[in-house]
Amino acid sequence: MSYRSENGWLMREQEFSFIVDLRTKWGMSDYSPECEDWIFCQNTLHNLARCLINGETAASRKSLAGLFYRYLLSTPRLWRGSSVPGVGRYSRRLQKHLGDPPLTFHKLYAAINEAELFLQSPPPELETTPYSISINGGAGTSSSLMNSIRARLPPAGDISFYIHGSMATGDNTPFSDVDDLVLLHRSSWSSHTQFERVARSLEKVAVLYQAVDPLQHHGHWLYTDLDLLCLDQTDIPLHILASAVPLVGSRLVEASVRKLRTQFPETLWSIIQEVRRDAFLFSSGLANLYILKNLVSGISLLPALAFQLRGTLIDKRTAINRSSNLFSQFAMDAISWASTVRSSWGECPGFSRIRILSKINRILPWRRNAMEGLARRWSPAVRPGPRVPLVASIVPAIYTLTDECANLILGAACQSGAVGHLSSSK
Repeated sequence: MSYRSENGWLMREQEFSFIVDLRTKWGMSDYSPECEDWIFCQNTLHNLARCLINGETAASRKSLAGLFYRYLLSTPRLWRGSSVPGVGRYSRRLQKHLGDPPLTFHKLYAAINEAELFLQSPPPELETTPYSISINGGAGTSSSLMNSIRARLPPAGDISFYIHGSMATGDNTPFSDVDDLVLLHRSSWSSHTQFERVARSLEKVAVLYQAVDPLQHHGHWLYTDLDLLCLDQTDIPLHILASAVPLVGSRLVEASVRKLRTQFPETLWSIIQEVRRDAFLFSSGLANLYILKNLVSGISLLPALAFQLRGTLIDKRTAINRSSNLFSQFAMDAISWASTVRSSWGECPGFSRIRILSKINRILPWRRNAMEGLARRWSPAVRPGPRVPLVASIVPAIYTLTDECANLILGAACQSGAVGHLSSSK
């Protein structure tokens, strides 16, 4: 399969001609500059808060504070983030706190309190619909993992905390990681001390996840109360909570969901890119188990994101079962291969080393992203061969799956009028 590389993206020629421009034309162009700036501020604080509770920092590896923060369990006050430009009425207010590096924990706390004054009143042009979901899963659920998580969580009131996915439904396998959703309530930033305590507690849980699954590629997923007032649920649709286990918080989650006009499917496009890059490494004999797991996870997620693009919000398993409605048989071969890898994950060569890494992570005082970096480098290499699950011939089918997902994006762009003309992709 032939792709061109630019700005870190792998694209076919027919994608290359408009995909960069499409990102600027699709989605935000319908909003006023002031509304765009409001959305920018909401997204910025959302992303920074998620980095904070996962212990992810922008501090240099060469600085003493940065090294200390990455590899030792210390106070969140050493957290560092990226500075934020002031481009409009609202973001200039945030720039007072976030504009000059280094972006510190204290500055982020001040910025959230500043932003609360305007984020609780979304612009009128952002249409929202009331949404609520009743969480019916996990009644009476008790396990050593759930108990370990509960022991690390702050008291109810500051957060709501839900485990979803296979860990919640009880059909987890050696491949399964831990999926959660954290709702960060206003009381959690009622004081500087309170905010620090909540961040430290959640980071301890994120570290625990790396001991459960050393190859876990993500930490917590997060929404704040300010997100729920005008929620773009592209990253984590709330319907996934239907069978979740609520460890802290109510079984009823309510939000005002933003009606997206023609939002660029950023998540789908990013997963397409991850899958293409990992497939190239896999076919070149450069992949390890960490990369292989990311590849398989990305393939398994593509059907759900493709259905989401077409306005159908369904869980990952249901999307996989219905994926033949969207993709060719050749692309379906990639989805079937990913399912085979998932089911036989514990039999992969070198998996015993991952069990050792799990024990090491229970001892190390490192942060989650430092542990993930260790797994990325230390995981045993995999070599494509004739036996399942490492089948080199599946790579063309993987590329075809990503191409068909990209075609869905391009077709949706044509229908929305985001692009005036689109030649058919072959």
